[in-house]
Amino acid sequence: MRKILSFSFIFAILLAASASAQTSHAEEEQKHAATRQLMQVVGTAGLLQQILDQTIDQQVATMRRLRPDISDSFWDHFSIEFKHDANPQELIDLMVPIYEKHFSQDEIQQLVSFYSTPLGKKISTTLPEIQGESLEAGKQWGAKIAKRLEERMNQEMEDEKSGKKPSEGLQQN
Repeated sequence: MRKILSFSFIFAILLAASASAQTSHAEEEQKHAATRQLMQVVGTAGLLQQILDQTIDQQVATMRRLRPDISDSFWDHFSIEFKHDANPQELIDLMVPIYEKHFSQDEIQQLVSFYSTPLGKKISTTLPEIQGESLEAGKQWGAKIAKRLEERMNQEMEDEKSGKKPSEGLQQN
């Protein structure tokens, strides 16, 4: 009788664990689907494709300059093949667990809801442009700083040649 009770108890625990695992797996699949929906609503695939294409174009242009002995038709074909192989879906597959690590399923659903609103859609479409313009502003700002530092450095070198102490030159600017 004890063996039957022990067996029944173990069987009940295994059934409960199996049901829990199935529920957990179903919840995980729902979270994956919600995360993919979020990425679709936000336009991740299109944005990644645009970034990949621009990066490939820049890399191919650099390689063309480094290897002028290779024909343009080779580089054109290479670029097309490279873009074909650079599938943004593969990167999205790698990004899904990252999103899921940082957001709960409920948060992901809230994000999907938000990005489905007019304001959310506007953010999705304008944020890349804003980031691009901000990057350009940062480049211009960096160039201004570099120019000022170059002017200071040149002044310091002239001051050093004329016998002034370096600190005197910096204080004048």
